[in-house]
Amino acid sequence: MADLLCTDRETTIFIRPTALQLLTDHMNSSLSSEVCGVLLGRKAAGGMRIESYRKLRNVAPDPLHHFLFDPIEWVQCCYQESDLIGIFHSHPLSAPIPSSTDLHQLQSFGALTPIYLIGSPSTSWVDHIQALNQQWISNLHQHHSDDVYPDHTQPFTIAGYSVIPTPLTDTNTSQLPLYTLQSSTLQLF
Repeated sequence: MADLLCTDRETTIFIRPTALQLLTDHMNSSLSSEVCGVLLGRKAAGGMRIESYRKLRNVAPDPLHHFLFDPIEWVQCCYQESDLIGIFHSHPLSAPIPSSTDLHQLQSFGALTPIYLIGSPSTSWVDHIQALNQQWISNLHQHHSDDVYPDHTQPFTIAGYSVIPTPLTDTNTSQLPLYTLQSSTLQLF
């Protein structure tokens, strides 16, 4: 079976600080369920640029473990947002690593969005992530999980992935996913 999380080609994803703030504000608004939305920006020399973020309602039956864009809002974005460049959702209980459900859902919108971001509350797994040599953005500055945050916000880590087509082989291609995710460097600009 195809490798569903590729790491052989490095892509840089740039994000404006204002877009990052919109993402973290959205995650802070609902710590007990996955939040989701679309990333607006453009492809540019040297990487892809996220200029802004538009939140969408999560209408999944189990929003703590899954996300499902509100279909009306999603279709409106697809037709009205000429600068749609990616999607975002959060994992309130786990690291910002694509789940098998995420990879399965990717097949529905992979052709429309070259960027896929996942955000998670920063917790003790941050050390584990650093061991994986991921280059993710975090608004966590050496806080510990028992610290009190005076502005009542939770620190988050956001992981960036590029959506890439699966290379087709001569084997039975009907069983292969059309799109995979490649870990990408995420940087502020």
